[in-house]
Amino acid sequence: MTQTLNHKPAPAPAQFADVPLERAVLGLIVNLAAASGPDALPPLESAIECMPADLMSHPDHQAIWGTIRTMIQAGEVPAPLEVSRSLPASVRQSSWDDVVEDGSATVLGDNLKRLVGLARVRGFVGACTAAVAEVGEGALPDEVMTQLMARLESGVPGTARAVSTRESGDALEYIVDLAEGRVPMISTGFKELDFRLGGGFEAGSFVILGMKTNVGKSKFAVSVALHHVRMMQRVTYLSGELQKTGGPRPVHRVKLMAVLSAARVPGRNVRRGTPDKPLVISPETRKAVRDAQQWLDDTGMFSIYDSNMDVTAVVSLIRRMSREDGRLLIVDNLDHITMVGAKPGDWAAKDEVVRRLMAAAHKYGVTVLALAQIKLDKSTVGQLSDIEDLGGYKGIASHADTMLTAWRDRKEAEEKAQDRNDPNRWITSGTFSIVKRRSGVGGSVQVGWNEEHGEWFDLQSSGVTAPAAPRDAEMEQLVGEVQDEMLRSAKVQDDRFDSLFEIVDQRGGRQ
Repeated sequence: MTQTLNHKPAPAPAQFADVPLERAVLGLIVNLAAASGPDALPPLESAIECMPADLMSHPDHQAIWGTIRTMIQAGEVPAPLEVSRSLPASVRQSSWDDVVEDGSATVLGDNLKRLVGLARVRGFVGACTAAVAEVGEGALPDEVMTQLMARLESGVPGTARAVSTRESGDALEYIVDLAEGRVPMISTGFKELDFRLGGGFEAGSFVILGMKTNVGKSKFAVSVALHHVRMMQRVTYLSGELQKTGGPRPVHRVKLMAVLSAARVPGRNVRRGTPDKPLVISPETRKAVRDAQQWLDDTGMFSIYDSNMDVTAVVSLIRRMSREDGRLLIVDNLDHITMVGAKPGDWAAKDEVVRRLMAAAHKYGVTVLALAQIKLDKSTVGQLSDIEDLGGYKGIASHADTMLTAWRDRKEAEEKAQDRNDPNRWITSGTFSIVKRRSGVGGSVQVGWNEEHGEWFDLQSSGVTAPAAPRDAEMEQLVGEVQDEMLRSAKVQDDRFDSLFEIVDQRGGRQ
C-alpha cells in the first residue's frame, strides 16, 4: 500500500510595489526600531529631512511623523507595533487606494504590518536598515524588499561561502594586462606622481589626499578634474566647502576656479571694484574667460554636486555615476559628509562614512578622491602616522587604497612673490608623498606651485627647475666648512702632483 504524502508548498515571498509611501513608512519604522532612549528623536528628524518634500507633504506621512514625535517627546520610545496601532485608520486601509492605482492596497498594508513586527526582532534591525540604504542608493525597491522579506520570514541569516583560489582570478593575466596598459587608471595629470603611483589611481579605488588648511587641496582637485575633462572623461565634484558666490549673478566657486584655471587668468586678478571706480577688464581677459567657460560647458563632462551630503545620498550619486560612465568623484572634503543619527565629532560615524565610500567605489567602479584636512609640517612629510587620524578619522588607513599627503611652505611662496627682481618670483614647489599604495614605487615627488595663479603644475612637463630648498644658518655654516676643506685638500693634491712632475722631469722628462 502506497502512502501519499501531502507537502505544503512554501509560501511565496511577499511582493513590494515601488510606492513612495511604503518606502517612507519602512524607513521610519526601521529607524524607530533601531533607536532607543531620548536619542531616538534626532535620527528620525534627520531621516525626515532626507526625504523628498513632495513625499512628506502627504497628509498620511504627516500623521505618521506626528504620532511618532508625540510619543517620543512624552518620554517614551514606542515599539514599532505601538506605532502601527496608533496610526490613523486611513493609513492602514483606505489611504493605500489613493496612493496605489493598481488596487494593491491590501497587499501593501499586510506587508507593512509584517515588516513592523519583524523589525521588532533584534537580529533583523540591521537587515532592514541595510535594505532602506540600498533603496536610497538607487536599487529597485521591489527587488530589494522582496529579498528582504523572504530572508526575514525564513528566519535564516544569509549564508557565507569562502572562494577557492581557482575562483579568485588569474594573477598572471592581471600582471600582463597591467603591463600592456589594459587595466584602467585614473591619471592625476602629473607625470612623476603617476609613475610613482604605478600609472595613477586604479579605477574603482578609494584615495585620500591630506593637506593643511589653505595650501591648495581644492586647487589640486580642480587641476585633476580639468585633466580628465580634456580627455573627455566624466568627473563629478562634490563640494561641501565651496558654494555659490554672492551678487546679482552668482556662479559656483568650483566652476569659477575651473574656468579661471582653464583660461590661464590669475585668481588674484579677480578683485572687487566700486560703482564709482569699477575695475577695467581687458578684452583679452574677457575673451579668455568666455572661451574657457564655453569649452567647459560644451564638453558636459564636469558636474558639481553640493546638495544632500548624507553618506547614503553620496553612495547613490556614485551608483548613478557608474550608470552614466562617470570615472572620478572628488569629495571636497571628508568633513562635510554626514550620516543620519550621528553626533558631531563621533569618530565611529566618521569611520563608517569612510568605509561606505570605499565600498561604493569598489562596487561601482568609480574612483573616489577624498580630500582631508590634516596637521602636517615639513619635518614629518610622508610619514603614515600623519594621516592615521585625519581630523578624527581613527583607523582610516585600513579603508583607503591609496593615501597621499602634500605640503608646501606658504610663507616662503608669499615672501618670494614680493621680490620683483626675481624672474621666477611666482614659482615655488611642494612635496607630494605617497604613504600608502597598492602598486608603483611610492616615495615623494616635487610639484610646482604658481603663486600668481594659485595652482599646482607639473614640473616635468613645464621644464621649470624646482627651486633649491632653503638652508638654515647652521646648514650654511656646515656647507661652507665642507667646501673649505675640499679646497684645502685639492690644493694639497695639486702641490703633490707638482712635486711628482718635477722629479719626473729631472729624470728624463714625461713621455
